[in-house]
Amino acid sequence: MSETTQPTSTEPVSASAPSWEQKPVFQGKFFTFAAPWCAFIDSGALWRRPVRWLYIVCSALFLLFPLFVIYQIIDNGVFRHASAKEVFAVILSWIFVAAASWLAAQIFWNRKDTVLQTAPVGADFAATPVVAHFIRTFGEAYGTWFAVTGFGLSLVLTIFLGDAAGREAARMGIPLSPGVAGIFLSPVIGFLTIIGSRFLSEQVQALAAIANNTARKG
Repeated sequence: MSETTQPTSTEPVSASAPSWEQKPVFQGKFFTFAAPWCAFIDSGALWRRPVRWLYIVCSALFLLFPLFVIYQIIDNGVFRHASAKEVFAVILSWIFVAAASWLAAQIFWNRKDTVLQTAPVGADFAATPVVAHFIRTFGEAYGTWFAVTGFGLSLVLTIFLGDAAGREAARMGIPLSPGVAGIFLSPVIGFLTIIGSRFLSEQVQALAAIANNTARKG
């Protein structure tokens, strides 16, 4: 008695995956409602405008500093028992402070729009160029302020007040020690601050550029 062989099917049999692998467990709006917020952060829109506002705030702080100096002068009674020579020296020193603060404020104000151009939309490393830009801008503003203020106060107060120059600067609320050395050192320190901040900024920008290029090639 011959055995009959059943025809075998040649169609591949697909092994169905377990149900827990086919459908994610954490699914639905309750678990994914933060996705748009994450995309908003990744696009850079979260910090682009605040960074611009930061530059505006820094500009405003430099503009307000001469007013703070006036308050310190009045509060410490600089003009109360001062001679005409001392009053003239303080006023002339304040003019240098106001001019330096105006220059520093202008630097931040002019850079507030260019900072947004350093990090194009879609860049893999967008925050690093912005930090580098802020380092450079702060160094330029503070270096300029220090050079002009230090030189002006050292020159004026040393000529008119002599050894009392440091005491008068402290009463004006200016954290400098004017003197003959300050006439020469202040511009040098300010220049080195500007160069140093630009050098540090360029190093940070170079790392960001290398990282972005590597990410694109990968």
